[in-house]
Amino acid sequence: MNSQFDIIIIGAGAFGSSAAYHLSKTTKKVLVIDRYCPPHAFGSYHGQTRIIREAYFEDPIYVPMLREAYTLWDELERESGEKLFLKTGGLMLGNKESHVIQGTLNSAKTYNIEHEVLDNQSIKNKFSSFNADEQTMGVHEHNAGILFPEKCIKTTLRLAEKNGVELKFNETVLSTQYNANSVEIITDKGSYTAQKCILAAGPWMNKLIP
Repeated sequence: MNSQFDIIIIGAGAFGSSAAYHLSKTTKKVLVIDRYCPPHAFGSYHGQTRIIREAYFEDPIYVPMLREAYTLWDELERESGEKLFLKTGGLMLGNKESHVIQGTLNSAKTYNIEHEVLDNQSIKNKFSSFNADEQTMGVHEHNAGILFPEKCIKTTLRLAEKNGVELKFNETVLSTQYNANSVEIITDKGSYTAQKCILAAGPWMNKLIP
């Protein structure tokens, strides 16, 4: 039997579950398929915590997206009644000229992110676990913290399903067939057609898109 949807999401990890949650607020008919029952230990999100921080040392270009992410996590907490984020602060360590320190300071100063610059003695006084040498300095970002990824995924999927998204777990996608205006998804349990497909299959991506 072939079922028709507006959008099919393959993979219900961090990306897939979030896409399902946000699409559930639209009028789209959405299907989510995962080969296991998330959250599980076969993706890249499993484990107790993940870091979230604003002052990305990689590039300041990420900061606006991260600020939007903080807002969205706060909204999700309020909507779900779940505690998904814990503000702990974040400490970046390195020598003064390192990319980690210079990049963190660049992002923090560019976007006026609350932070504190620490010399090695201040690091020892404030964080006694670290025995920093004279070449080490730190940047303490006050609003950094941790997310609870498995709980986040459970929450987004629960709300998505509540809003009408169809979830199919323990179902393996065997192939994707693309046509001019649609895509057909063949699984070990059936086939589904949609106008669009979101691939969020993580480590199985190269089997779907060789």
